[in-house]
Amino acid sequence: MFPIKDENPTKNPPIMTIILMIVMVLCFLGFEGTEALFRGYGVIPSEIKMPEQGLISLLFSERFHTIFTSMFLHAGYQHLVMNILFLWIFGNNIEDELGPVLFLVFFIVSGFLAAILQIFTNPISTIPMVGSSGAISGIMGAYILLFPRAKVITFFILTIVRWPAMVYIGLWFGYQALQVVYFVPEDTTVAWWAHIGGFITGMVLINFMNKKKRYGFRPGGRKRGKLPNK
Repeated sequence: MFPIKDENPTKNPPIMTIILMIVMVLCFLGFEGTEALFRGYGVIPSEIKMPEQGLISLLFSERFHTIFTSMFLHAGYQHLVMNILFLWIFGNNIEDELGPVLFLVFFIVSGFLAAILQIFTNPISTIPMVGSSGAISGIMGAYILLFPRAKVITFFILTIVRWPAMVYIGLWFGYQALQVVYFVPEDTTVAWWAHIGGFITGMVLINFMNKKKRYGFRPGGRKRGKLPNK
């Protein structure tokens, strides 16, 4: 079940969303996805020291920069395409709400805190973590609050289905939660906790960064433009 598009109109061109997509593609095409690249610029939890002094001490870690560089690296074509697809479908509306500069800040902070949670939950992992999934999860967390009733068109079991965003994203988040609670082995190559951390971060951040409406969710849903089946 993956999204094809959303039916929520935007007022302005999603400039920053497009820039982020281009940067991801250029990083993927310009640098071969070798083990050396991932170990040099991906997040390796066991090599990121989390001192007892707290998160501020993380700034002085030798591997601190990888928390940011890892957001723009991807492990393969499928990984890249899926992240770009989710970024385009959900990111353009969040950028429309925040503006390009705040949207970039939102993206980076969501990705940063998503990585931090993954490090805390699996600090001994030696597997490099790459991808923008944590930041995009933050975008989805914001989307479900601001546009809970907007329709998301998805391809599901050889057919096209139109889901309300709260249902589609809710199912997506439930799947992430099931993975960390029941099914994930210790040596998993998917950073499920980063997805959860990014999602929760996005839900919190949007309430402080969205100047148009601090609390996006309300029982009647958020109405912008002409959305079908309200």
